[in-house]
Amino acid sequence: MNFLPLTSILLATLIINNAIRRSNRREQEKKRMYYEREKKAARTPSQNLDKIRWISVPSGLPLDLLAEDGHCVRIQQTIKKLSSKKIANLGDYTNTDLKLEYGASNIELLSEADANCIVLLRSLNELAGIYEEKGFEDEAMELLRFAVDAGSDDPSLYDKLSDHYMKKDDFAAVLSLKECADELESERGEQISENLGRSIAIMEAVRNEQTSEGNP
Repeated sequence: MNFLPLTSILLATLIINNAIRRSNRREQEKKRMYYEREKKAARTPSQNLDKIRWISVPSGLPLDLLAEDGHCVRIQQTIKKLSSKKIANLGDYTNTDLKLEYGASNIELLSEADANCIVLLRSLNELAGIYEEKGFEDEAMELLRFAVDAGSDDPSLYDKLSDHYMKKDDFAAVLSLKECADELESERGEQISENLGRSIAIMEAVRNEQTSEGNP
């Protein structure tokens, strides 16, 4: 009688069971650590919020175009209303992180500030799209640039700005854009920075070629 298939089945079952037990232990450890951090966070007293990078809507932002477009006006009003509220880009933090850093009593204020930032970035992007479609490209780029300053890590936004600045041969603006990308801590930040690095290299190559052609 051949016991090899039965032995193989038993061995495979043993391996699978061990893997399941290890996985369960890891999950239990993760849950334990999470609850420990939550307990500590819940006990953290209120901290000073001076380290928060609050976002202010610039008074000179172009928010009065296309008054005949009802949808456009509603977005503009949303951005104007946000200008009187607390805004902060806290997308890289969990609620537990925020409580540990700034105190449990501040979580409501900070969560609202982060939610306001999400609405702001979405509104800026949507309004810029309308402006660009209607021929207000410079104004659209001004909105997108503010979105960058507010911490957006939307690659398409950076691509639009980069293309716009390259068409205008605004080397300094592309460099400034890359500096903002270099400060991003999200997963998309590195790719955005690499893309802008290539744009800068292209602009430098064109400039060097133009300089060479200008020399006798």
